[in-house]
Amino acid sequence: MRAHILITLIGLALLGGCASTGGSDLIPYTDALRAQHNLSDDEVRRLQYYLSDTVEMQRQDASANHRVVDGRLIAQADRSLERVLVTEGTPGIATGVLGNRLNVSFSEGTQFSFSPATRDPASPYRMQATPTGNGTERVFIYDTAYGITSGTLPYLLIDRETLFRSTEETYKLP
Repeated sequence: MRAHILITLIGLALLGGCASTGGSDLIPYTDALRAQHNLSDDEVRRLQYYLSDTVEMQRQDASANHRVVDGRLIAQADRSLERVLVTEGTPGIATGVLGNRLNVSFSEGTQFSFSPATRDPASPYRMQATPTGNGTERVFIYDTAYGITSGTLPYLLIDRETLFRSTEETYKLP
């Protein structure tokens, strides 16, 4: 009976020790990460990317028209404001891998460029924007310029799942 209980306990310990436990977490995508895992361009394209922070962009269009009707000058001014909001955690896919630059789409037909903010391999890939003369930055969506109205530019995150495997064996010697 003792031998049977001992064998059962050893069997349960072996089954429990072989089970994989893991955790999933979002981490910044960096050149160091790519080098550490030796990721090919194809593997980089297949990763699921997420936006680190919410980014708000806007563009304003103003136009003025005038016409003469019945001897009167009629002036009309139009203004339209368009905002684009991409929220933190929005998933995206890589549409292009060009050296250390990634083009990522967060909705069909759009893409934003991301590259390391500094030369440090641990630097996350940040959204790239073009500085304007008045201290703001802009990005292009469908060939139309939008000014960045939120604070800092977001960076790319990836979901890394880490699997741990351990085995444990117990022997009883006579």
